[in-house]
Amino acid sequence: TADPAGSFPFIQNIAEVARIRDYDVLLITADEGSAGLERLAGRALCDGIVLMAVEADDERIPVAASLEVPVVLVGVPDDPAGLYCVDGDFAQAARTAVQELARTGHDRVTVTGYRAALTERRINFVHRFVGAAEETARRLGLPLEVLAPAEPGREAAAAAVDHLLTGDRGQRPGLIVPQ
Repeated sequence: TADPAGSFPFIQNIAEVARIRDYDVLLITADEGSAGLERLAGRALCDGIVLMAVEADDERIPVAASLEVPVVLVGVPDDPAGLYCVDGDFAQAARTAVQELARTGHDRVTVTGYRAALTERRINFVHRFVGAAEETARRLGLPLEVLAPAEPGREAAAAAVDHLLTGDRGQRPGLIVPQ
């Protein structure tokens, strides 16, 4: 997947709830794509599928929509093809962060952006977060800059802070680190 460590809480919660209800969880990776879905559903090994790391234009969606078993997407593709989607409200999180920075007197906003692995795969929550941050900053008259891609780790964090604090770029810079 695009972020195996970030997916672990979802997988763990799904497995725990399934176990309580006397179900088992089978895991296929995003790298298997549509073939993994067809293989899983074709063998009658499952009663339902939870599809994670959903991309904006995910090639697995048409296959998932054609399966006889229920499918729930963790993420929101551009076209969910009638499938149920669950996800965090990343757009609202971005709006809230930018509004709070404006409310507390910051005169510009920098968003560290997301890792290249997420932006290259067009994982939909990235676009929703950054787009809402840009729109909210524009509406509030705040300059906003996105440092992308932003890889995790101490060096990247130090570079983002150095970038934020260099030059005559305002008296009260604000930093948003989406995760």
